[in-house]
Amino acid sequence: MKRITNITITFLLMLTMVLPIYAASGYVSISAPGTVSPGESFTVTISYSASEVSVYDFSIGGSGAISGGTHHTADVAGSTSLTMTAGSEGTGYISVSGEGATLSDYSPFGLSASATVNVVAPNTGGNSGGENPGGGNTGGTGTPSGAQETAAEREERETAEREAAEKEEKETAQKTPLIKEIDIVSTADKRLGDVLTKIVPEFDTFEYAYKLPKQVDKFLLEIRGVEEDVVLTYDKNYEYKDGDKVLKEIIVRAVKGEITQEFKLNVTKDETPDIIRDVEGVKKKVYDDDGLDAYMKTLGFARKDYKEGEIPSFFYEKGAVKMQLLVDDQKNASWHTLTKENALSKEVILISDEKLTPFVITGAPEESAVLTLQDEKYTSKEIVIDPKLQAVDSTMKFKNNYDGWAFDDGEVVYGMTVDGVEGPYYKDAKNVVKTAVVGFDKVNQSYKLWAYVATGLLVVVSGSFGSYIFIDQKRKKATLLPKE
Repeated sequence: MKRITNITITFLLMLTMVLPIYAASGYVSISAPGTVSPGESFTVTISYSASEVSVYDFSIGGSGAISGGTHHTADVAGSTSLTMTAGSEGTGYISVSGEGATLSDYSPFGLSASATVNVVAPNTGGNSGGENPGGGNTGGTGTPSGAQETAAEREERETAEREAAEKEEKETAQKTPLIKEIDIVSTADKRLGDVLTKIVPEFDTFEYAYKLPKQVDKFLLEIRGVEEDVVLTYDKNYEYKDGDKVLKEIIVRAVKGEITQEFKLNVTKDETPDIIRDVEGVKKKVYDDDGLDAYMKTLGFARKDYKEGEIPSFFYEKGAVKMQLLVDDQKNASWHTLTKENALSKEVILISDEKLTPFVITGAPEESAVLTLQDEKYTSKEIVIDPKLQAVDSTMKFKNNYDGWAFDDGEVVYGMTVDGVEGPYYKDAKNVVKTAVVGFDKVNQSYKLWAYVATGLLVVVSGSFGSYIFIDQKRKKATLLPKE
């Protein structure tokens, strides 16, 4: 048992050593006179701030020869003052104890400080007369103690301390952002209305930078102050026009009372060069977008980088299938498969079912496209583009037609699974796909069979969807056979 305990403690210590820890920092200071007289009331000023915009909650108390105190809360950095009272001669103590938390993620931090105040009776001189058994002086003013400051000196010191506290308070207020947050919102067709990023200003930081996503060249700013009486001055809308490399520096001015702050924003656009591919003499670019990356990831595709000559490029890959989405100047978008050498192979249609199982419709060979299936010709069909794919860029016009034979509630199409198995498949209305063995209608008194024939039997290579369809032209029906 002891060995297990030792191992557990060692493991916890190792975790403590390797896990990164972030903690916000809080600051608090006390401004009070060093010496006061018994019974004197005096002012104490508490200044507080943090490394970023925060809320504060702390108590102030006196002990020993000092009495008084209060509780204070605030949602911005600043200072507070209170009156405390000296008792009889002795040493008094002022303490501050509490905590704060950042507004960005409510990360807590401690607040504590202490100060000492001496309570000393004024020196009024030596003996005032009367008997003097020791034979010494019978009166006089006495000699002031070297440690005792005069009233004028104390007033001068208190004035200096008060001015220092006021200066520190103003400096802290000047460094504490008057802006709560800055939203950069897309006004481009791509991601229209989306908040691209949210900037939360930090303590004593007034310059920020952001790079726009690909396909976004217009945006606006939505800015909120820490309080309603903060006056904000800035231009709201911005646009990169053709040829623009950078925008002029964006200045946001925030004013509250005597405090004026200027925030500088440097918003740049993505200057990564387009990847161009030639499709039968038409130049098309490979659509590169983080939103498309996220969509393809839901279908199980991974983004893989490679070089097109000396130009960096990429494709989406799952199993034996590699694909790129190409877009022309009119925003017509189409999927294309690639060969092992990353050359363009076929223009295809990418679909998926409710379980996000992808399937690629490739099209039938010419010799099969002329055949009929139960008198149905190989004709064009329309498919609804996945709304989640269309939402990646509402301006893109995806190819949404493919060819197939109508059959029951679906179609027989020619395509392939992500395993690279290409051939005929039955696709129902919900895009659920099953491997199909098909007998076509008679042509010139013989059957054209789209299947594997061995010793007079139809042999099905194992389907990757768990079952397959046997379509019998003679019986005019389909039978669903389980995968063995």
